[in-house]
Amino acid sequence: MKRKIVIITISYICGLIWGLYFYNIISIFLFTILNIYMIIRSENKLIIAYMIVVLCACMYMHITCNRYNKYTNIDEVKIEGIILNKYKESDYNAEYIMKVTNPQKFKNIRIILKTKKNKNIQYADKVRALGKFEISDYQRNYKGYNYNEYLRTKKIFGTVTANNDSIKVICNGEMSKYNILVNKLYENLKQKLYKIMPKDSADICSALILGDKSNISEEIIDSFSICNLSHILAISGMHMTYIILFFSYMILGCKKSEKNIILIIIVTVFCNLVGNSESIVRATIMTVLYILAELLNRKSDSLTNLSLASLVILIINPYSILNLSFLLSSGGTLGILLFYNIIVKMFNYIKILNKNKLTKYIKQSIALSISANIIILPIIIIYYHKFSYIFIISNILASLLLSCIMPLIFTSVFVSFFSINLARIISILLNFFIKCLIGMV
Repeated sequence: MKRKIVIITISYICGLIWGLYFYNIISIFLFTILNIYMIIRSENKLIIAYMIVVLCACMYMHITCNRYNKYTNIDEVKIEGIILNKYKESDYNAEYIMKVTNPQKFKNIRIILKTKKNKNIQYADKVRALGKFEISDYQRNYKGYNYNEYLRTKKIFGTVTANNDSIKVICNGEMSKYNILVNKLYENLKQKLYKIMPKDSADICSALILGDKSNISEEIIDSFSICNLSHILAISGMHMTYIILFFSYMILGCKKSEKNIILIIIVTVFCNLVGNSESIVRATIMTVLYILAELLNRKSDSLTNLSLASLVILIINPYSILNLSFLLSSGGTLGILLFYNIIVKMFNYIKILNKNKLTKYIKQSIALSISANIIILPIIIIYYHKFSYIFIISNILASLLLSCIMPLIFTSVFVSFFSINLARIISILLNFFIKCLIGMV
């Protein structure tokens, strides 16, 4: 049986869904009996292996769920931990993601530390705080937003609301030198973006190349979701393609093997830079597997690469199966792999779409949009309860604009390290295209 990793991943996902929604002792007992029967009777060892994967995934999800459920609200708790990054910020308040080191009960879990704005708190600081530990609300009404599940997709167990007076920075630089260096690069790139263009445009650019959507208004985010363009703001394979093209051009003089090794390093560092979100980790794993296949002179199978990437992500955190950016990114990629060639072949019968390069590009863009949205659309409808009738047009126009925006972002940021004024001149055109993108939605 070809593509065994694909079947293993499907089996694993079925097990996670079972463990998340349908777990009970009776179903586990019956499935275990079925497994034993299959081992005795069946000669097909692969089917037995897949059934065992389903059972193990179900148990793993149940254990993970129990690990979160064992924590309850505590009126007052004294905690110590390391600041991993800033989660949210408003005019007066700030929220930080913290990895707890003390007390022992909370050791190594992630929490959100809520407090008043405090300029003394920085990345990699070890902080002590006194506050109230709370588990986030589950969905309060039918089809309501489940914030608790969302935090679990980020491996966050709860929140600690602390008084500003109780917070004390114990020491600095508690992360590795590599992580601190990557964080400094992230902050530097972000500052460059806001120096060379207006805030509204810089907010969009920050989402497109750094994965930071925190400054984009809810109205714009909703507009993107209504037009079925939410996947554009989640850094994924499309963004990775532009990064590879940009840096491939920068290292044209290198040998093929050296170039591939450099690209692997670049995409790995970029993945760390933007926060290792599920969508970018998926794209990074697939890119690295593709480049490794080239290095080893092997044929790369995209469906196998997608399955392996998804499997790795879901083993690291089984709750990623509920992560919207992961579902949109993986779903869009799966749709393209399964349906793109079929749709292109169907369009080949329409003669007007094969006249010249422009009509062929339009044909390919339409096929790409339809194939991706075959899987993306149901996900968006389930999450947002909305449907866009113009998704094909919006996706084609967005793709055209992004083909101009992404190279201009990289060029302007790169130039800004040498000349801010020249970068600002380049960003005039970039700002125009971003305004067109925002105006389109």
